[in-house]
Amino acid sequence: MSTIPTRKHPREWNAREVSDWIAKFGPKFKPLAAEFYGNQVEGDDLFDNAVLSQSSYEEMLDGVSTVFAKKKLWKKLQELKGNFGGVPILDQAKVENLDGVGSGLKGQIKFVSPFSQTSSSVSETASPMPRRSAAERFRGVGASSPRSYASQIHTLRKRTNTPAMQPAKRPSFKMMLYRATDEQGFNAESMEDWLESQFKVTFRYHHATGAFSIYGEESMVKLAVTKMKQEKIKFAKTYDNMYAINALELHLSLKDCNRLNQDDVVSKFMKDNRVTFRSEAMAKTKNNGSKQRKLLISGENWPAAVKLIAERMDKDLTKVYTNFIMISTSPKVDAKMNDRDPLTSRISRESCAAVRMMTKKLPRHILLSGKISDVIKAKEMMDQELKY
Repeated sequence: MSTIPTRKHPREWNAREVSDWIAKFGPKFKPLAAEFYGNQVEGDDLFDNAVLSQSSYEEMLDGVSTVFAKKKLWKKLQELKGNFGGVPILDQAKVENLDGVGSGLKGQIKFVSPFSQTSSSVSETASPMPRRSAAERFRGVGASSPRSYASQIHTLRKRTNTPAMQPAKRPSFKMMLYRATDEQGFNAESMEDWLESQFKVTFRYHHATGAFSIYGEESMVKLAVTKMKQEKIKFAKTYDNMYAINALELHLSLKDCNRLNQDDVVSKFMKDNRVTFRSEAMAKTKNNGSKQRKLLISGENWPAAVKLIAERMDKDLTKVYTNFIMISTSPKVDAKMNDRDPLTSRISRESCAAVRMMTKKLPRHILLSGKISDVIKAKEMMDQELKY
């Protein structure tokens, strides 16, 4: 039953009332309404330009409904704010023109490369820093990728009654694993020293095959690969993969995501157990052509959340393959990796999940891959092994 508010100020709307207000514009707006409700967007969020920025709006609704419906809803939202004392957001082009922060900077960053093709083997012409958008600069994007809309809400809602906000937690970011094959026969030790010191990534090289991998924050891995190409280093890409930190990944249809967004039982579980769902668009589609979305589940109780999803959707998600990267700062890691039976090998053998140590020093990133049930078991075993 609709709960479209008639007397409340829009700032006072709860998530359901916001969703109903959006849905009343027509059938094309119902998927948009479901996405807003799934992210628990409330009336106060609509008036907070730091939360509902144009970039976060587009990210949240990427792949949902039609472009026309999204543009029309954006216009409606700005009209709503203007009519009720808020500050409408200008279009992105105008924001770029008005925002002078960093727009005139000609800052440069130097990368010392042992592979330079110039007369100097230890330096190269400074490369200009890539220009970032106003939205990226506002979010503090540097080495990390933009925060998801849900994570922005989670952080920005933690306000106190004092004028100053509490320090925000570091935003969630994506890690990249890039694999390739050496076609040149470069010096692996020199390459390792260069990449790891200049780009803060982890480089591994398999001498028998020439295969190598670069792991780190997405922006730094991409920058490292770009610089290798500029140095005329010959290699052939095998594949790359993106990972969220401390978040289980599920690939669901847009229809299933909308079902979860509107499920009050799931919403209550999320709130009571501090579990967060983030939904992202994917280029991947099913055989029938339907769009898929990537659902990222995070929080201490994510295993219980997975079981609830399976129950509510009447699906056996424990047979679905997934990836999960956990971070450990335990000083026990190095000792346990140097055992005769290394930690990763032992847990992989006993859980049936693939367990890989992605970084060489603390904090350790540990990749768990396999069936969801196996990944859950491996995570529990890892926590037990590394607890203080």
